[in-house]
Amino acid sequence: MNLQIIDGPSGAGKSTFIYKKILKEAQENPRKHYLILVPLQYSMQTQRILVFLSPRKSIINVDVLSFERLAYRVFDELGSKKNVCLDETGKVLLLRRAASLIEDDLGLLRKNISRRGYIDEVKSLISELMQYGYEPSDVAEMALRSGLPETFKEKASDIEKLYSKFLELLDESTFTQEQVLSLLCDVADQSEIIKDSVIVLDGYTGFTPVQKDFLTRLVPIVDTIYACVTCDNDCDLYTAGEEEELFYMPRSEAAFLNGLNGADIKAPVFIDGRSGRFKDGGPIAFLEENLFREKGVKPYSNTTDGMDKSPDVNDKKSCHSDDCAIELLQLRDIKQELTFAAEKIHQMVRKDESLHYRDFAIVCPDSTGYRYFVKQIFDAQGIPVFLDERQEALFNPLTEFVDAAFDMVKRRLSYESIMRFIRSGLVPLSTEETDILDNYLYEAAFRNTRYLSEQFKRKTQDFTEDEQFEKLNAIRVKISAPIMKFYNAEKGKNATVTNRLTALFELLITFNTEEQLNAIADQKKSDGDMVAEDLYRRLYKSLCGLADQMAELLGDTKVNLSDFKDMLLDGMDQIKPATVPKSNDTVIFGDLERTRLSDIKVLFLIGAGDDQIPKSGGDAGIFSEEERIVLKENGFELAPTEREKSAQQKFYLYLALTKPTKKIFITYHEVGSDGDVIKASYLFEEIKKLFSDVDIVRVSSDDPVFLETQNSADAVMTRGLEQIVNGEISDQAMERISALLTAKRLSGKNLEAASFINAAFSENKKTSLRQAVTDALYGMNLTMSVSRLETFAKCPCSYLLTYGLKLLPRKKNEFASLDLGNLYHGAIEKYARGLKADNLSWDAVDAEEMQCRLKSSFNEELKDFSGSELFEDAREDHFSKQAFSNLLLNTKVMT
Repeated sequence: MNLQIIDGPSGAGKSTFIYKKILKEAQENPRKHYLILVPLQYSMQTQRILVFLSPRKSIINVDVLSFERLAYRVFDELGSKKNVCLDETGKVLLLRRAASLIEDDLGLLRKNISRRGYIDEVKSLISELMQYGYEPSDVAEMALRSGLPETFKEKASDIEKLYSKFLELLDESTFTQEQVLSLLCDVADQSEIIKDSVIVLDGYTGFTPVQKDFLTRLVPIVDTIYACVTCDNDCDLYTAGEEEELFYMPRSEAAFLNGLNGADIKAPVFIDGRSGRFKDGGPIAFLEENLFREKGVKPYSNTTDGMDKSPDVNDKKSCHSDDCAIELLQLRDIKQELTFAAEKIHQMVRKDESLHYRDFAIVCPDSTGYRYFVKQIFDAQGIPVFLDERQEALFNPLTEFVDAAFDMVKRRLSYESIMRFIRSGLVPLSTEETDILDNYLYEAAFRNTRYLSEQFKRKTQDFTEDEQFEKLNAIRVKISAPIMKFYNAEKGKNATVTNRLTALFELLITFNTEEQLNAIADQKKSDGDMVAEDLYRRLYKSLCGLADQMAELLGDTKVNLSDFKDMLLDGMDQIKPATVPKSNDTVIFGDLERTRLSDIKVLFLIGAGDDQIPKSGGDAGIFSEEERIVLKENGFELAPTEREKSAQQKFYLYLALTKPTKKIFITYHEVGSDGDVIKASYLFEEIKKLFSDVDIVRVSSDDPVFLETQNSADAVMTRGLEQIVNGEISDQAMERISALLTAKRLSGKNLEAASFINAAFSENKKTSLRQAVTDALYGMNLTMSVSRLETFAKCPCSYLLTYGLKLLPRKKNEFASLDLGNLYHGAIEKYARGLKADNLSWDAVDAEEMQCRLKSSFNEELKDFSGSELFEDAREDHFSKQAFSNLLLNTKVMT
């Protein structure tokens, strides 16, 4: 096998060089297979580039694949028996089942294993172990190494048990994503696709142990491997170097490939970039050449085309104009950062006809705090944006429907569980019907599980008329049959997974949940939210796919309701549909490390504060950061530690900042979401060292960029008017507000301008109720008491609601202590009247007759009592017997 490294700095044209070479060879050798392996998220973009570069605009014998997709291609070719690949959802299901089977044998992890979401952490760790080629026995070996605390040994023991049980539950036709390459290694030499093929490795920053094993197996099979490696010309491609070095990751990749036994290593081809992205030089080319290098070069002047002119370090203002290639900016918070990016994109597209939305990209070290504001802010500005991440299917009506349905069974159709289910959004009742049913069930306070199967007859304070009960029972009929059928099917302690799934889907089908989700998707589409539309259209199908996996893996397994619910909800938490841009002309928003950018002109690197750069230490998972470091020292390689991630982040910053060709904005926010103060990261100082006329500029809310669109201009005007009212505005700001109001009037929006002024300067003056209203509320003759006067003194609004509008809290039909006293008094009164009617004194009756007469009086009073319906199940019947026993004892004492 021939092996050749194509190396060069970012933007030099390595990919273009090798793609053109491959396309030419593929045209000359139409029967030969050419495989271009790239990270999965970059495959579609690579295909587009290849088609664009191809003279015939087609790629017949050139395939763009990831490692995993190559494996599936080979499996299809060879007709592999292993035809079921467990995705993340399937792994969670099996692990949940494994945990339920060995829960009693677990130690330290037992107290958390049932906690929602914890099984996902276990899944992540086991996936990591499989990815790095470790078996359960290796985990046991880890626990024996010195330097690790006792808690690690306990955790390792539990993980070994879970890992072993998980593998035991896998059948012969099933495999996990992490096992794909291991299986491919076993059959690679049988594949005609791989045999004598030419393989290109592009876009990788390193390889996992399993990937390395696969590449080692390719040596005697394939014809040639080309690998694109990003590094400087003076880098040694045969050694990895130090972890802190900028090109440590690509050098490690190259060193591994050059060390493959049996490979015929060709001289590397260095691409110097003369025809690459920065062939014309400029500030970003200078940035690429010198960022994170210790070369001691003379700073570049950001406002000149070259190095000949000495920079004017005092001219800070000039470098923050449209002519500057790099800007460093400080903003108030996350929302202002995103708003600035949106406004700036709008401004640049408006001013420069050569720019399109697809020429812009926004990346950040951690997108967690931004993802929920991106769509909101960019949609308000009318800018299409694509979030390069899987959309989480949390907090949606389907998940709430399923969760609430099982909660109904668990809580025996209690009022709270029934109403939670009905208000999930997928039960076909109108808002009015739901409210009526809510009020009745609350007041009636049913205690048994039969009430939905029977006609509503129990009268309450607000429900006494026959017409009301006709309406109530019409509502009950719509939901009672499917709910009771589901309840009866699921309440069994040891039903099979298939039976429980069948009952659930009968409930889903009866309530037409798929059609309702599609209706929500249609509404999202009309609102212009294409991502949400796509998510809602996939939800039901995703649940069906989850159910298929559960039936396939655990169909005949008997599980109790609690374990089944945990498995199902954990599986639903893994539903994260992948999305693609709905248009070619859209702004890309993504993660610094994951998102692969191509052909962009302007980059926004946001969130570049010292809280994210260097990469802050997050939750390392079940194995702590310290434990991972000790494991690595003992020869157990796992995912990079936080220290390694921090060093790797420099390389990802270098890659991202060298993607645009025209302009870079680097921003950070000074106040975090938790209120902590954030400072500029070391990246800002690195940039300032290279560009002497670049400084950090604070962008205030009054900056002209926030006047770019109507929405933002209205926001500026609102803040300005508020400052005028408070007397805190400058003359310059006053002129701006005046100009904005004038612009509204000139555009024919006089009423809108007037509404802004009225809203700012109007006062909410106290006004009394008109006399006619007062008379209607309280009557002509005012009745007063001490409690009413106290209520008015405490809160006049409360007085109005209570004594004027006569609003009362909903009365619940429950048996309170006061009700028990009234029951006793009524029974004693009936007992006394009976004695008097028969001319008997209290001491003239014996114990047996006393008990007989008192029992009759008690039952008669209980029958007439307004809360007697509460005594209709076994528990309340016991309570009534206890109440009579107490009454009899007290009567004997009085006698």
